[in-house]
Amino acid sequence: MNPQDYTVIQLRELLKAKDLSILGNKADLILRLQDHDPEIWDKIAGEEELNTSPDPPRDTEPRQSNTREEGSAEDRELELLRREIELMRQCAKPRNTASKSTDARPDESAGKTSKAASEANLIQPFVGSEPYTVSVMYSAPDDEGNTKPFSCVAIVDTGSPISLIKPNYAPVNCRTSVSDNDFRFNGLNNSRIKILGIFERHVEVNGIDVNIKFYVVPDETMSSLALLRRDFTSNPAVKIAIDQIFEVVRNEADSSVNTDNFAEQFYI
Repeated sequence: MNPQDYTVIQLRELLKAKDLSILGNKADLILRLQDHDPEIWDKIAGEEELNTSPDPPRDTEPRQSNTREEGSAEDRELELLRREIELMRQCAKPRNTASKSTDARPDESAGKTSKAASEANLIQPFVGSEPYTVSVMYSAPDDEGNTKPFSCVAIVDTGSPISLIKPNYAPVNCRTSVSDNDFRFNGLNNSRIKILGIFERHVEVNGIDVNIKFYVVPDETMSSLALLRRDFTSNPAVKIAIDQIFEVVRNEADSSVNTDNFAEQFYI
């Protein structure tokens, strides 16, 4: 008896007898039984031969009188079931083909860049589409004067010389007040960025102690909690490496010389 000849009820009874899950369609049930015991159908056929006595010859004439349409419908159903089982097997296989074909492209530099960007996204699923993030921790007195620990996830962005932070992460009593005419910074759409104050602090970024001057901006200015800009990436104590993953580490080289040369510190 072929696996496809069993009804869903019969298949579920076989699964129950083996303490297996009975959820899914007919193809799921057959595949689950085969995965549990690849020889299950041979074993069942042997048991049926032992337990079933030979039947007297039957008159097959009525059977032969069935219409061709019924036979064709059964054949189509069996073929669809076979295809569904094969498709499920293919989906269960490890998918290494995509990464291998990427490495084999003629333009190796393009392949490496694409691979680095995609892997950076995969290892940081909590920030959505933003690729390069770090953890920032520091302590500051709150509005009542009590020292309070702060932490947030910041995006590393070299597009501007200033670092930004949202108001909830920069207590008012720790800010330096500014006037509208002290600074003028524009966003990507050339709209002016409102500066609420300056919050300068020694912070720990991925375990590295650095001094950062944050410009406090309204919540609607950006989607992230904080942005670390060029004053962070050009710090001699920081080394940023982007190879197969995005990594910020302490620069073990001589950090006594300050430099704005990104090529010495930003490895891509």
